[in-house]
Order: sequence, then structure tokens, then C-alpha cells
Amino acid sequence: MKVKYFILMLAFASAFLFSSCKKDNIYVYDGPVIQSFYFSVPENSWKYSNINNNNYFYATVDAPEITQSVFDSGIVKIYRVFNTGSTYPCQMEMPYVRHNEVSLGDDQWAFYTETVDYEFSVGSITVFYTASDFEYEVDESINPVMMEFRCAVMY
Repeated sequence: MKVKYFILMLAFASAFLFSSCKKDNIYVYDGPVIQSFYFSVPENSWKYSNINNNNYFYATVDAPEITQSVFDSGIVKIYRVFNTGSTYPCQMEMPYVRHNEVSLGDDQWAFYTETVDYEFSVGSITVFYTASDFEYEVDESINPVMMEFRCAVMY
């Protein structure tokens, strides 16, 4: 009985060892090319979508680094940059999502989430700003602040 069990286990182990998945490796001998550049969106450059519902702000910047080749087979990553030029600069990969609370006085608070995300096409990047409370639909004086970004393009 032990011999039959051993032979059966050996057969299963052999089946797994000799019938593995095939993997094709693609080797890049020169390594990828990585370009990185900074851009900012000043407060007065944000445009308002001005649609019936679910409005947002957006800004489009030129990005000649995003060629057709990059668009078709490269990688584009964008980071929101904070505290540039200070002793504590930092970056956060986008989409950037933060939960906020704001005191309205008299023990009243407002809560919202802000989201900054992006899309890209050949030669350009569009950055979007949305607040979950859509308060800017009620108070038209609300505008996103100046924001800085870093774009990394790899191909």
C-alpha cells in the first residue's frame, strides 16, 4: 500500500514538474529611456467645466515629450509636488485624493474630498480638480490653488 501511494505521489509531482506554463521573456538591452519634467498650473489657469451637473476644474498643458510612440507603448506617470524649494519637498502619485474638514465657525464644520487626476494624449496633459461637496457650484469665487506637478515618461 505504501509503495502504491509513493508511486502515485511521484506521478503527481512529475506531472507538475514537467508541465509548467511557458513564459516568453523580452529583453531590452539598452534599458528604458526615462524623461522627467515639472509643470505648474497657476490659480488663474484653471478652467471651469460649466456643465449642468458634477462640475470640475481642468487645465491642459503642452507635453511634447508624450510622442505617438510613448502614447502607444510607453508609460506616463504624474505626481503632485509639494513644498518645492523647501527643506521638506514631497511628491504624491496621482490620482491625488485627500479628505478635508473646514471650520465654518460656531462649531460648524464642512467635510469634503478633493481629487486631482489626469489624462494625457499625444503632446498634452490635462489635469482635473474635483471637490466632493461641489461647493464651487454654489460659490463661484472658489477656485483651485496653484499646483505643481512632475511628469515621468518612460519608453
